[in-house]
Amino acid sequence: MFLAARILLIIDALLYLLVGLGVAIQPQIMEGLGISLISATGITTTRTWGALFAGSGLTGLLTATRRDWVIVGLLLIVITAACILVVRVYGIWIDGIEPRQWVELRREAIGCAIGLTGLGMALAKRRPVASEF
Repeated sequence: MFLAARILLIIDALLYLLVGLGVAIQPQIMEGLGISLISATGITTTRTWGALFAGSGLTGLLTATRRDWVIVGLLLIVITAACILVVRVYGIWIDGIEPRQWVELRREAIGCAIGLTGLGMALAKRRPVASEF
C-alpha cells in the first residue's frame, strides 16, 4: 500500500510540475482561462505563478525518492491543493462564477483527492496494529 501512496505522490507532483512549467514557459496559455496578459509585468507575474507550481512538483518528486519523506511530500501536496481549492471557492463566492471555473474547480479537486488518497494509504500503512504491541 505504501508503494501505491508513493505512486500517487509522483502522479500529483508530475501534474504540478507540468502545469508549472507550462505556465512559466508559455504564460499565454492562461489567456485560454480568461486571464488577460497585456503587460510585461502581468506576463512575468504569471510566469512566477508557474514557478510556484513547478517548485511544488519538484518538491513532491524529491520527497518521493525516500520512503521516510513520502508522508511529508503528500502533506505538502495536499496542503497546497487544499489552499488552491479554498481560494477558488472563496473567489467564486465573492466574485461570482463563470462556466470555466467549474472545470478548474473539478481539476483542482481531483489533484487534492489524489493527494488525500495517497496520504490515507501511507498513514494506514504506518498505523500500529495490535500484534505490534
